[in-house]
Amino acid sequence: VRDRLFKVGAISAGYIREVARVGVGTLGLGIRGAVNFVPSALEPFYGSRTPVGLVLFGRLRPSAPRSEMVGMPGMGH
Repeated sequence: VRDRLFKVGAISAGYIREVARVGVGTLGLGIRGAVNFVPSALEPFYGSRTPVGLVLFGRLRPSAPRSEMVGMPGMGH
């Protein structure tokens, strides 16, 4: 198993919600889940042929400078 290559796959989905404006940016909280697909030769290492994962995260995203926002669709003039 050590020197072999295996094809693995994954499907993931997530969601993030902006919860607050802080300083010159926004704070978001999110979640992402994944289902992975591994070959049977790797099952002893993962404990399953379809191991799952879940992550909770925070994101701090700076706001665009005011000059870049002018003229963008959906932005006021």
